[in-house]
Amino acid sequence: MFRVAEGLTIGCIPGFLLATLAFFWANRLLPTSLPGRHLAEVHCFFAVWGLSCIAGMLWSLLHRALPGWKIQLGALAFLGVLLTPLDFLTRPGASMLHAPTVFAATDICALLLGLASLQVVRRL
Repeated sequence: MFRVAEGLTIGCIPGFLLATLAFFWANRLLPTSLPGRHLAEVHCFFAVWGLSCIAGMLWSLLHRALPGWKIQLGALAFLGVLLTPLDFLTRPGASMLHAPTVFAATDICALLLGLASLQVVRRL
């Protein structure tokens, strides 16, 4: 029972944040002309969260919880830190000073989350 709880913890806690960042990445990368774009973003969210939970369960069942945490948090750091450069690449002419408030707030929160995740990975 402990391995199941451990696997779900590895998959759900960083996995939910990974899925949220994957949603933001999909929002910036999917073409606006795509039919059902909003559904594709939601599917991306749930696919990443589901894969994260499955991976967490596998790492736990293989008695390799620490590498599971490191990989999940490393991916979280990668997606969080690189969301701002992606935002600048996909929205030409945008800058932090002239960006819409929602995008700027999202980018700052993602950057802070990515840096915090990177620090946790370093300490693990």
